[in-house]
Amino acid sequence: MAQVRPAGRNDAEAIARVHGRSWQTGYAHIFEADFLRSLDETVGERVARLNDHFAAADPGHHVIVATVDGEVVGFAHYGVARLHRYHDDTAPDPDPDLGKGELYAIYVDPDQWDRGAGSMIMKAAIEGLTAQGYSEVILWMLEDNPRARRFYEQNGWRPDGRRDLFERGGVIAPEICMWREL
Repeated sequence: MAQVRPAGRNDAEAIARVHGRSWQTGYAHIFEADFLRSLDETVGERVARLNDHFAAADPGHHVIVATVDGEVVGFAHYGVARLHRYHDDTAPDPDPDLGKGELYAIYVDPDQWDRGAGSMIMKAAIEGLTAQGYSEVILWMLEDNPRARRFYEQNGWRPDGRRDLFERGGVIAPEICMWREL
């Protein structure tokens, strides 16, 4: 059974590897194979960014990990909603997320999908956001990700109608905003 705990510097490489493996499996139908393979070569860059995050110790941003038998199998990163740059006209005002929390990322190693780690880490992230005082939370997800969307909807998330574009690895993919009350 998975355990959830705050992440630290010693978890940076494992988090970066989970992140890369999740993308390689979950987004294989969106991104080019060469780009996804290159994620193995950029683990060091992601580790450096994570270590910068841990060094900054921003009290408004949290990273938690799910572990099984002491090994990191998933993570979530959450905090105050970021100012999002919209590429369409669906945002009703310049800062519709003011005062909301945001789930920036949640990933589980594909070998652990459907084994409960994702649900445990989602529950912990929601509890963390609630403890920070948020009553609403958003996340942005690639639109063509039915597996993730089912997971989010099973956990109370709903599309809020906003859309944007996400660019990575030479691909521009539509993304949607999901929302839920806490």
